[in-house]
Amino acid sequence: MKSCIRAIAAAAPLAASLVTAADWPMWRADAGRTAAVADTLPERPVLRWTRQLPSPAPAYVDARLRFDAAPEPVVLGKRLFLASNADDSLAAYDTDTGAELWKTFADGPVRFAPVAYDDRIVFGSDDGCVRCVKASDGSLVWKIRAVPSERRVLGNGRLISVWPVRGGPVLHGGRLYFAAGVWPLEGTFVFCVDPANGETIWRNDRAAYVYGIHPHEAESFGGLAPQGYLLVDGEDLVVPSSQAYPARFDLATGELKEFKLPAPGRLPGGWFASTPAQQEEERLKRRGLLFDAEVNAGRHEDKMRQEGLEGVRSTIRTGEREWRFEDPPAGVEGRVAAMAAADGKLFVVTEEGLLHCFGDAPQTGGARHHGLPRPKSGASEASDLPGPEFLPQHGYGVALGLGRPDRLAALAERTRLNLVGIDASPNRVRSARQEGWVGGPIHLIKTDPGKVDLPPYLF
Repeated sequence: MKSCIRAIAAAAPLAASLVTAADWPMWRADAGRTAAVADTLPERPVLRWTRQLPSPAPAYVDARLRFDAAPEPVVLGKRLFLASNADDSLAAYDTDTGAELWKTFADGPVRFAPVAYDDRIVFGSDDGCVRCVKASDGSLVWKIRAVPSERRVLGNGRLISVWPVRGGPVLHGGRLYFAAGVWPLEGTFVFCVDPANGETIWRNDRAAYVYGIHPHEAESFGGLAPQGYLLVDGEDLVVPSSQAYPARFDLATGELKEFKLPAPGRLPGGWFASTPAQQEEERLKRRGLLFDAEVNAGRHEDKMRQEGLEGVRSTIRTGEREWRFEDPPAGVEGRVAAMAAADGKLFVVTEEGLLHCFGDAPQTGGARHHGLPRPKSGASEASDLPGPEFLPQHGYGVALGLGRPDRLAALAERTRLNLVGIDASPNRVRSARQEGWVGGPIHLIKTDPGKVDLPPYLF
C-alpha cells in the first residue's frame, strides 16, 4: 500500500513530514487535517478549466455545523474526486481537462470528502452506508451498512438513515475511521475498519450514553453526536461532536478517553478541528488541536464564546507558501469555500458550486468551461398527469417502482413536492440516475418497495 503510506505520512508526529503535493488523498491532505503539502505550485498559476457543479444543499445553516457548504476536492494521481450532497453522488474528473470520467451514487446525500488510497475511494452517505469503489472506474469493491437497521427518517428533503454517516472518514496507519448517527437517543457509532475489505476492527457504540450537565444546569443523559471530519492527533482519534467539544478515542482500542457535554462556561465545539502544520507549531493551540474562529464560536445567553484562530480553516500550504480563500488566484468567480493542491495544480471550489483548476499554463485555446448537463424534463412524456391545480403542492410523494421515472420529473415540474422513487432493480435505479432523474426535489433509493421501512408520519 505505497500510496496509502504516502497519504498518511503526516499523521504522527504531524509536523515531522508532509504529504507530497502529487496527491491530496483526503480532506485537508492528511490524517491530521493540516492542509499542508511539501511540493510547490507555480508562482502565478493560470486558469486551465472550470466546471459548474450542482448547487450545494448543505444540511445546516449554522456555521458550527456547516461541514458541507461546498464539495471538498480529493486528488489521487490524475483524478479528482468530488462528493455531492445535491444529487447523492461521487464523481471523478480528469485533472488536466476537467472531463467527467465516471459518477457513482448512494441512496442519500454524500456530505463529506472521500478518502483515496491504492486505486480505491471510500465514502460515507446519509443512507448509513460506507462504500469503497475503484478510482479507475467507480465500480464497487465493498459496501457496509454501518448501522443497526434500514430505518429511515426525513432529513433535508430526503429519506435518510436514522444513523447517517456524519463523521467524515480518515485513513491512518492502514486503518479507516468514520462515525455514524447524530441523535444520541438513537445511539451513535464510531468505527475502525480494514480499508481493504470493510471488516470491523473495533466499534464503539457506548459514547452516546453519558449522564451529565447540560445547558441551564439541566442533568440528563446525552452523548456523542458525530458531525464533522474525524482526525488523528498522536494516539487519539478526535471526533467532532456537533456543538460539544470534540471527543477523543484510543486509536488502537476505540475506548472513549475524553468527552464532555456542552454546558455553560465550556468552550464551544463545531465541525472543524485540525492539528498544526509545521508553520503553526508556535501558534495558539489547545490539547494539540487548532480551531477556527469563524466556526468555533457560539453565544450563550448574552455572552459570545470563541475558540480558535482567524483563517485556520481557510488557509492551505504548499511548500513555504500560503494560499488563502480570501485571496484566490485571478479568475475565481464567487466566494471560495474549499482548496486543494495536487498534481502540480491548485483546485478551488466556490460556495456557488464552481470548480476551478489552476496550473502552470492554460490549455490550448484558453480555459475550458464545463457546464451542467441539461436537466431532464418529464412534462412531454407524462402529459397524462393532471394539471397543477389538481395536485398537492406541499409535502412528500413516494413512487413504489421506477417504471416511469419521467412521471416523477413531471410531478416535480408541476408541484413543490419532495419526491422519492423506490425500486429494487439496480439497473433501473442506475439508469434513472445516469439519465439525470435525480437531484433537487427527486430522491431515488434502491431497495424493495414492498419491504421499505417508511416513517409512520410520512403520510
